[in-house]
Amino acid sequence: HTVRNICGDYNAGVNPNEAFDYRPYAEALVRYLNGHPDYYRMPRKVKMNFGAEDDRTLVKMHDVGFTAKMGEFEGKTVPGFRITAGGGLGAAPHIARTIWEFLPATEVLRGCEAILQVFIRDGNRKNVKHARIKFLIDDLGEDEFKKRVYTEYDMLKAHVRASLFYLPDSERPVFLASPADVAISNRADTNYQKFVRN
Repeated sequence: HTVRNICGDYNAGVNPNEAFDYRPYAEALVRYLNGHPDYYRMPRKVKMNFGAEDDRTLVKMHDVGFTAKMGEFEGKTVPGFRITAGGGLGAAPHIARTIWEFLPATEVLRGCEAILQVFIRDGNRKNVKHARIKFLIDDLGEDEFKKRVYTEYDMLKAHVRASLFYLPDSERPVFLASPADVAISNRADTNYQKFVRN
């Protein structure tokens, strides 16, 4: 099983409620996970979603969710994500649990990998109906699941295996103007306004 489409808000990049444009991070995650052999052998599919604090994309209803926000890291205010895991609908709906309240954007791939590696190692492979991250968290308990994820994260960090900086310089995410600035400039753009009306 694999990671399914990584989704986000169709207004990403122009949503005035988002802390920053998270699309480059979602794209980097797609490129990395779709080309990595580890993520073709998961116990079951994994659905991921990126969104803003207004949660128009229902981030907490996905296996792994990323909510863009600004936070403090090493004495600076930097872009990052609240990362959640274990959401899902179906016959046994769950709201995802918060794994990291804030993880810097440069660490988002490593944080995601830590969650997926725990799922690969400890997820249920005997009963396909019970083989989702939400059930693994139920089985282990939220505290134990987090403990395993944090241990995996530290191991990944020590081995410098996963980072957004695996991308060549020309493809690394670039922070553009803030969404509020983009929204203001879009209001003055007649072509954009025509697009919105249609």
